[in-house]
Amino acid sequence: MFMDEIAELFEQQIKDCCMWVTKLTTQKSRIIEARMASILAKADVSRESFILEALANYRHGDSARFDQYLSEGGYTFESLEVRAISLSTSLLEDIESLIARQHQNIRHLQKALENIQLSPILQKRAELQLLKLEQEVIESSRVTNLAIEQESSR
Repeated sequence: MFMDEIAELFEQQIKDCCMWVTKLTTQKSRIIEARMASILAKADVSRESFILEALANYRHGDSARFDQYLSEGGYTFESLEVRAISLSTSLLEDIESLIARQHQNIRHLQKALENIQLSPILQKRAELQLLKLEQEVIESSRVTNLAIEQESSR
């Protein structure tokens, strides 16, 4: 059935949008982490990979090495994260815009999907309303004809 195929297509597009939201959110976190490593490395590119590894371990509960990098740089985790975000604002805003666009796409697709699913119901409703109107017209004609007959019989 044609409508089922369209519904499946919309459902797949919604899944794709969700996948992009997840990817973009992950990318946002990676950008912040890379900026944090860059700040702590202080232009020593070879050191960034070690800091990123220590940050990954920090996120999994092993904070010793990353705490050392933080203290060497004079940061707390929160202050470093804030600094990294402030230095990446433009890029993060672009990603947020892309995420918002995907959310908007999802909402539009959901509305279209709802309309497709409601289409048979709406069609039946319109048919019933038309039938009711036709019956009202027929009744009105009957009443009018009856009134005309009564008037002409006087």
